[in-house]
Amino acid sequence: MNRPSVLQDCSTTTRAGGIWTYIRLLMDTDLGSRYHMPVTLHPAGAMGLNPGALRLLAREMRATGARAAHLHGLQVGGLYAVLAARLAGIRRTVMAVHASEEDNVHTAARRRSLIRGVAEPLTLRLVSAAYCVSEFSSAKPFIGRSCRRFLGCMRNGIPMPSDGLERQAARTALGLPAAATVALFSARLVLDKGILDLAEAWSLLPDALRRRCLLLVAGDGPHRGRLEQQVATLGIGDSVRLMGWRDDVGALLAACDLFVLPSLHENQSYAILEAMAAARPVVSTTAGGTPELVTDGVTGLLAAPADARALSAALAALCTDRSCAEAMGLAGRDRVRSEFTMDRLAGRLADVYDLLLSGKEGAGMLHGAY
Repeated sequence: MNRPSVLQDCSTTTRAGGIWTYIRLLMDTDLGSRYHMPVTLHPAGAMGLNPGALRLLAREMRATGARAAHLHGLQVGGLYAVLAARLAGIRRTVMAVHASEEDNVHTAARRRSLIRGVAEPLTLRLVSAAYCVSEFSSAKPFIGRSCRRFLGCMRNGIPMPSDGLERQAARTALGLPAAATVALFSARLVLDKGILDLAEAWSLLPDALRRRCLLLVAGDGPHRGRLEQQVATLGIGDSVRLMGWRDDVGALLAACDLFVLPSLHENQSYAILEAMAAARPVVSTTAGGTPELVTDGVTGLLAAPADARALSAALAALCTDRSCAEAMGLAGRDRVRSEFTMDRLAGRLADVYDLLLSGKEGAGMLHGAY
């Protein structure tokens, strides 16, 4: 029997990053066997007002034969996705709001205002329904006000990892010192991830403590050079390893003692969820939806965004007290297991897909129905 087809559209050109992880994990659930889920990718807001690019995306969407579409993102990429879906004849669409342009602190104010004031509300009016992945985004008044049907918040989910490498075995395989306290940063190297704050915070650790610690930086991106320069200027290169893009984050998590992600803005970070699922305590910031994941003082420690001294104090606390760090890691794993399961997310989305495909998406798709 042919499975009904629900297109997955992602505003990226690479199969990497948080939104791609979200789609990949959905395809690994029962949704992947219940529905055919073809994928289209396109640049995240880099196309400008390009009718040719829009027609090309519409042609790719039409070729999938999908009857409905799950669009991931908002911002400029989201507008292109919904317009292309309409050109492709796919009018039954649900939008997953992973972020809003107003959160991007390094975007020029005029561009941010135009996208937030025009493109994003228009996108939300054109889709059949929309939901947010965090309560932080759900609370933005313009989202609920702009949507034809707002489904509220559907938190990200993540599968629990299978038993993998033991810590010392992972360190041996990666060539890491057995006795060091290892902190891991894993994300795209862009300023919005707080990479310069991280370097400064690491430099503020007491010298004696930093000599016993190692910071692993896994990732690549347009601001890698800025980070390399900062590390050199601060004289901390002997305790920082820039590892580039990695496809073995599971092994890196197994090898580390704590995870750090000092983002300036965030919704629901899959990097943080992966660390929690691996029983690693998290040092992060209070930005966006991060406090919905990390309970300060229970599953990790939070500092204000762009506060290098507070971030350094949090790092020092967990690098010094390993028993506290281990207890926080176990608490984080328990929280993921109870509150952030893929089965819960997939079950809710199956209901949405069924309503879209039935053509009766008005019934039951009201805020609070879930």
